[in-house]
Amino acid sequence: IGRKTNKKLITDAVDEWIKEEQIRVDRNLLKQKSLESKRYALEKMLDYLKTKGVSHTNEIDINTFREFDVFRAETTPLQRRAEIKKVKEFCSNYLAVKGLINPIVMMTKSSFPKVIIKQTDLLANPAIGGDDWRTILNYVKGDWKKQSTERGLFFKVMFHHFILFAKNSGFSVEEILKLRWKQIDIVDVGRTTSKGKREKWEVAYISTTRSKTQQTREVPINQARELRRWMSFVNSNATKLGVREVVASDLVFSSPYRDYEGYSYSHYLEQWTAIIKHLTPKLKGHRHSDKNFTLYSLRSSFIEDHLMRGTSVYEVAE
Repeated sequence: IGRKTNKKLITDAVDEWIKEEQIRVDRNLLKQKSLESKRYALEKMLDYLKTKGVSHTNEIDINTFREFDVFRAETTPLQRRAEIKKVKEFCSNYLAVKGLINPIVMMTKSSFPKVIIKQTDLLANPAIGGDDWRTILNYVKGDWKKQSTERGLFFKVMFHHFILFAKNSGFSVEEILKLRWKQIDIVDVGRTTSKGKREKWEVAYISTTRSKTQQTREVPINQARELRRWMSFVNSNATKLGVREVVASDLVFSSPYRDYEGYSYSHYLEQWTAIIKHLTPKLKGHRHSDKNFTLYSLRSSFIEDHLMRGTSVYEVAE
């Protein structure tokens, strides 16, 4: 009681905590995806605190975060709840431990807003219908790429191929971000035309390991042409930059502008969110949901598309 609260710039405190969490990732105590989610939530927290004129940790009181849910009203309830949870974790596990926040903030339940989750909110990743998918794809391929820098254009072409792969593979965002070229084997399986002639038809076989069961599976997907096109685009940019071309150990969705490092989940999320927000007036939405399309809607679309075609639930699950 009466202990003085230390003072630190909140931006510095966030940077230091993220560095500590990165160490946990490096030691396999935390998943990279979890770290990216924390980083994204704290970026939004910093944006919010700017509107409140709060720049130092000792300025945070029991009223500081009470309107954070209003500030993030454009997101889904599930997203708001997740972000608030991560802000609270930062305050509890870092600021409070370091004596950088008044203890009463963490002792007061109402310091952080409570988000009510309805049953309908649990259906938060609606599948994308055919018309809406064409609207999204045409925008990403067209107007979205205009007025981009060379580096910005590279990312947008990568994003285009990323969403194509996601919707046609059923892989989770996390699986795709970790995917490397050595996991892909493109095979000419051939097909017979209506005239009875055999023609070349390539399929990409993706070898991946389930995170929960650690079982390896090989998944055939109809993205061979797109993957070849993407690799060619990467290599042409590498030539322009005077750097090496793609090797098997590289991430599939990585950039020669970044020494073949990938982009974070939060970066993809921000771009997707902005695209959907821009296109909302033109999108029909899902017939059974009033939720906006999310990155995970690409996986939902894959599942719904196959079920509509009559593919068995077991095959889709596999």
